[in-house]
Amino acid sequence: MLSVIVCTYNRDAYIYKTLEAIALNDVSIEDYELLVINNNCTDNTESECRRFCKDFPNVNYSYILETQQGLSYARNRGIAEAHGNVYVFVDDDAYVQSNYLKYLDRKSTRLNSSHHWLS
Repeated sequence: MLSVIVCTYNRDAYIYKTLEAIALNDVSIEDYELLVINNNCTDNTESECRRFCKDFPNVNYSYILETQQGLSYARNRGIAEAHGNVYVFVDDDAYVQSNYLKYLDRKSTRLNSSHHWLS
């Protein structure tokens, strides 16, 4: 399973479309989980993430607050919370193509070790 990890800090203008692009990928929702790591946002990022959760209730979605500021803390928290064997980091202002997760899922099945990082 892919663990798609989006670490975010004050990106309320972008985060919904980032999450939407991931959710609209042409891969089964059983094949990935989506984790948003809120790195102490002070804007409306949380409300945009709640809106996403309401609009896409079937997505295996987790929203996690990481209070230690910094991308390394957020990424490490994402890895600690992830259940998949492949970690995919997507920037909070990036919009992935509709075949992105399917491509990574196929690519990861050819790898033999237990955990991988793809981005």
